[in-house]
Amino acid sequence: MIQNLLNRDPSLILENTETFLTDNMQQEFNLIINQLSTREKQILMILANNETSLSTSDIFKQSSLSLNEVINGLEKLALLN
Repeated sequence: MIQNLLNRDPSLILENTETFLTDNMQQEFNLIINQLSTREKQILMILANNETSLSTSDIFKQSSLSLNEVINGLEKLALLN
């Protein structure tokens, strides 16, 4: 599952937000997302699509992400909330 998400186009994260964000929120969200690196977008996609309730360590192990990438992705996600 992790590998499938890593292979997906990171821009898809933007498509999945339109149903619950107002126009202003969507614009702000897009600005934040566009500042992220491709790798950070991939991390956010993994976290957003985490139907199996993987732990951070599982994401780290199964996706070959560095620990710093996982931590940075989680920090970016925290900024979005």
